[in-house]
Amino acid sequence: MFVGHYSAGLLASRVEPTINLGILFLAAQATDLLWAMLVLLHMEHMDIVSGFTASNPFDFDHMPYSHSLAGAFLLSLLIFTFARMWFPRKAAMVLAAVVFSHWFLDLLVHRPDLTFLGYGQRVGFALWDHPFVGICLEIGPFLVGCWLYLQYSAHHNFISRYGFVALTTVMIVVHLVVFFGPALPSAAAVTGLALFSYIAYAAVAGWLDTPRSLPAPTITN
Repeated sequence: MFVGHYSAGLLASRVEPTINLGILFLAAQATDLLWAMLVLLHMEHMDIVSGFTASNPFDFDHMPYSHSLAGAFLLSLLIFTFARMWFPRKAAMVLAAVVFSHWFLDLLVHRPDLTFLGYGQRVGFALWDHPFVGICLEIGPFLVGCWLYLQYSAHHNFISRYGFVALTTVMIVVHLVVFFGPALPSAAAVTGLALFSYIAYAAVAGWLDTPRSLPAPTITN
């Protein structure tokens, strides 16, 4: 998934509005941020294979650390532990849940390239091979999350509200171009674009969300 992952962050923002949306966007893509760095470090691997799926040419053939269920659990636990230095327990749990959701959302669309422990049986329901279903599964929940976010953030100013609409529109357009447009030339190009876009989207979302106050650092329950 791509934009579909952000639906988890948007829904979590409704559950725990004390967390800045930029932080939730980073949590939603924490797994892929780790994946991109591991690919650049040659610890994980992907190929660009034309026609590999009906939706995109991405062959994620080696992701034992970032996209195993065990890795997703450990990453979410790490995020929870770190978040407890700044947030109450509930907010830290929400952040960890957003991180953990990434593996299960990927399970729906990926071909069998996910693992439970980093080795052995590979799983994936391969809905990317059904473009209409896959795109509805990505963009549908994302749009619902955007709508819910706008409903409860009515106190935001003009720039925040319409800037958010512009940001999410750009995210959908980029998603469609990357998946259905000309293939990127290399794995390095894919991972570089991923790192840039995930960080840029989170930075802009965090800035637009600043009318809502972040909680003061705390370690209380």
